[in-house]
Amino acid sequence: MNIIRIVISLFLIFIVFIIIESMIEIRQLKITRYDVYHNKLPKIFNGYKIILMADLHNCFYNSDKIIETIKEEAPHAVVIAGDMLVYGDNKMEKNKKAIELVKNIATYAD
Repeated sequence: MNIIRIVISLFLIFIVFIIIESMIEIRQLKITRYDVYHNKLPKIFNGYKIILMADLHNCFYNSDKIIETIKEEAPHAVVIAGDMLVYGDNKMEKNKKAIELVKNIATYAD
C-alpha cells in the first residue's frame, strides 16, 4: 500500500512540475536568429532583417515586451505567421488586443 502512495505522490509531483514549467515557458519570448545566404538572392537583401512571429496565442500580456524587442531589433519587415486569435471566454477582448498588437508592430518595420 505504501508503494502505491509513493507512486501516486511522485506522479502528482511530476504533473505539478509539468504545469509550472509550461506556465513559465509560455511567458518567455524566444528569439532565434538565422543568417540566410543564397547566390540567387539579390544584393539588396544583404543585411535585410525580417522578424517572423508565430504561435503567440494568448501571449498578449507580454505585448510590451514584444514591441520593445521589435524596436531593439529594428527589422526591415515583420511577418506574422498566425495563431494570434483565440477562442473561449473573453475571446473578443483578447482578439482586440491581438489587433492592437498588430497595429503597433506595423509602425516599427522599416
